[in-house]
Parts: sequence; C-alpha cells; structure tokens
Amino acid sequence: MLTDQTFIVTGAAGQIAMSINAALIEAGAKLLLVDRKVTQTDAGETIAADLDSLEGAHAMIAVALKRFGRIHGVIHTVGGFKSEPALEFTPDTYAAMFDTNVKTLVHVSSAALPELVKTGGFLGGIAAGQAARGSGAGAALYTAAKGAVALYLKSVAAEVKEIRAGVVYPMGTVDTPGNRRNMPNANPETWINPWKSREPSCSWRLEATTDACWKFRFTHRKPERCAFAHPESRLGSTLLGARALHLEPRRRTVTGTVKRWLTLMLVLATLFSNAHAEFGADAERQTLERGRVLTQAFYDGKLQMLWTLFDDAAKELFGQEFTAFESGFTTQLAKLGKESKLLEERAYQEGDDVYYERVVSFAGSAERFQLLWQLEGERVGLFVFKPLTAPSAPPEG
Repeated sequence: MLTDQTFIVTGAAGQIAMSINAALIEAGAKLLLVDRKVTQTDAGETIAADLDSLEGAHAMIAVALKRFGRIHGVIHTVGGFKSEPALEFTPDTYAAMFDTNVKTLVHVSSAALPELVKTGGFLGGIAAGQAARGSGAGAALYTAAKGAVALYLKSVAAEVKEIRAGVVYPMGTVDTPGNRRNMPNANPETWINPWKSREPSCSWRLEATTDACWKFRFTHRKPERCAFAHPESRLGSTLLGARALHLEPRRRTVTGTVKRWLTLMLVLATLFSNAHAEFGADAERQTLERGRVLTQAFYDGKLQMLWTLFDDAAKELFGQEFTAFESGFTTQLAKLGKESKLLEERAYQEGDDVYYERVVSFAGSAERFQLLWQLEGERVGLFVFKPLTAPSAPPEG
C-alpha cells in the first residue's frame, strides 16, 4: 500500500508514535524516525533534531531528502501537557505549552510543505478532544495550544490545495510517561493505551494513505478504545480513544423509511475476524460490542462537538443541502441546551444497524434524536435522523 513511500515521524520514541511506526512499516513505507535525541526503538534508531528551531526542522528535511530523495508524509506527534490553574498563570507554562505543541508543528510543517506539495503528500498532527469542547480545571493553556494545532492544520489544508492534512483528537488522556509524571494522582487504567505490543489483540495500528487521510485498524482487550477517520474531506478529523463497536467488516444497508438524513463518511479500522470470539466471554464487553455507539462524546451528550469535528467533511460531501440541514439541527441543539430536559438515552441494535437515541422534552412534548452507525466495508456512516415525536421501544433481546 505504501511501498517505497517515505514518511517522517517526529516524537518517534513516544507511545503514540511507536504504534504509528509499526503500522507504516507493515504497510511498506520507509521511515525517518525523529526525536529530541538518538533513541533505539522497535522501528529502528531515531535521528536527533531540534524542532524548537526552524533551522533544526530544515535540517531534518535535508536528512530525509538525502536518504530517500522524496517525502510523502509527515506525522508530527511531538507535544506535551502541564497542568496549571487559570488563576495561577505563569509565563513559563504558557511558553512550554505553545512551544512544545504549536511552535514545533509550525516549524516542521513550514520546512516540509514544499516537499509535500511535490508529492501530494500528507501532514498530520495530534490535537486533543478538549480542543473541540473545552477543558476542565488546570488545562486552559494546554487546550488553547491543542486548539491552535487543530486550527493551524485546518488552515494549511485549506490554503495548500496540493496536500492533505489530518488532525487526531484523542478522546481522553493518552498513557505516556510524561502524563504519568505530570499527573501522579490520576488513574492510568482509565487512559488511552496505544502500547507498542505486536500482539494483534492489544495494539492499534495506523495505515496512512496519500489519497485520503488516515485509516486506522484497531483491536484491543479494552474494546472502548478505538480510532476512526473519514477520507473524503481534505482534512481528516479523527477521534482516538472513542467507544469501539467490534463488528466484522462486511457490507450493510439501511432499512426502513428515513425522510431526511445526513451521511458523514468515516473510515473505521479493519477488525480482525475473531473479534466476536475474543470479546464474547465478557458479557459487558459483548454488550458494548453489539449495542453502544462509537464515541464517548455521545455518552456525554456533546453532540455539538462531533458536529464541529465532522463539519468539514459534511460540507464537502453535501454542500448546500448540508448547510440547510445544519441550520435546523443547530436550532434543535440550542433547544437542547436551553429549554429541554433529557428523559432518557439508550443504544441498541436492530438487525445490522446500531442506534443511539436521546429522548428529550421540549416544552412538554417528547422528541427523539436518533443516530445510526452503519458499517459498510471499511466505511462507517453516521446518519443523523430528523427529530421524531414518538420514541419507539428498542427491540427485545
């Protein structure tokens, strides 16, 4: 798939990058692994580069060109987190968050863009779920920096038409040594674990493409961890650490009458054929496997966040039709926030289709928002249904 294509992975000794490295190598890519110092990884030895300076980023590109001749993709995983309450602001934390997360990305992309334009290449970076929805106490500067990462990549993709860009939004804290040091009182068991294990049952893998954004393949002993992306948009907004629905990839169709719906195309990881057997012994996970929605954002009721993340893809796919639908849906979301009361929310499976419902009360009348996940080969479509006035009962069993 990526035979003889060259990818640069920065922060290559980090936990996320290690998984990316393995998947790219498996796909046939040639890698230049870059870190702050020379480090031996499972994918090979890194070169040292000072990405805090533009000169260091240009030197990295020069090494890649000398070694491989061309560059087809750059995946920038360098980043960092430090907690600091907004009322206790210090310039040092501000500098650390923006230098580590934003400045290094700008340096790398500025140095790489001329070469990526030549190959129609791919530029990717790591944001954070908080960048789309805001954050809790102590993370204002970090969230602002990750928001800048996402918006910078979106802007570059809009301006430089010859390339594609991807933003990964981790839907939680990624388990890294740095995060363990900075949050010693947290419970890492609740974090996203992209461990470097080569066992198929406990690793997630990334397959990069030059004509789309990223395809993710995932299986894990914790089925609530997954990643997905949509390829149709020039900017691939990806959620990492979302709720997983482990279904064997096969074509599915939507049944029933739907007057109005909107499809936001994503790519779900190719799942191993034994996924059902692997999780079948655990009743709770089997329930997750069959019936729950993919994203933690749905569980939190943050529909607006997902709407924001997939806005680019939807507009690109459906144009004015989407804009008209978006207006009506946004109005309903406003009602949800100001005038409504949540009566119930549930997820269930009906045949091959998986539904998530929120039943809300608007001035005494109940309406239903229904979301359907449909697996079609390697694609997952999100269908947003028109609000209905009579909630239906989930199927028995």
